[in-house]
Amino acid sequence: MKNITVAGGGVLGSQIAYQIARFGFDTIQYDISEETIDAAKKRVESYIPLVVRDVDADPDEARAAADRITYTANMEEAFSHTDLVIEAVPETMAIKKQFYNDIQRYLPEHTVLLTNSSTLAPSAFMHETGRPEKFLALHFVNHIWLKNTGEVMKTELTDDEVFKDVQSFTDAMGMMVISLYKE
Repeated sequence: MKNITVAGGGVLGSQIAYQIARFGFDTIQYDISEETIDAAKKRVESYIPLVVRDVDADPDEARAAADRITYTANMEEAFSHTDLVIEAVPETMAIKKQFYNDIQRYLPEHTVLLTNSSTLAPSAFMHETGRPEKFLALHFVNHIWLKNTGEVMKTELTDDEVFKDVQSFTDAMGMMVISLYKE
């Protein structure tokens, strides 16, 4: 997993994108409009001094991580070459289901899908992904560079190898992996 797309540039989505970029992954931040993309860019800029202060990151490296993020409101650009999608769209079932239906036509066969949902069980919308065996939850908390836990939660249909791959990815992005084998 090298090419990562984070869908949703709100508070957690932008933090997730920045954390991924800090650890050297090719990162795309997707959101639905240029206005929301601009807001995500501003959020990422605001994280640079916090990361320098909170985890004693080198200022040049913290800046370089922000510069590695590609921003887009174009679905084809965001999803047609990605290995992994982390969905951080609003916590509304209808929005999540529509999002997964909309991106299916762009995704490569091998792409793994993750939800960052904190209030909705992934099994409630796993079939909308079109690939329930390659779908699970990866949940982060606010200020993820400081509170660096990643809860990796499978569904009853998640392939065990995909689960292991996501655990490894979570570790590679500087997170302490908390593995949950059922919802």
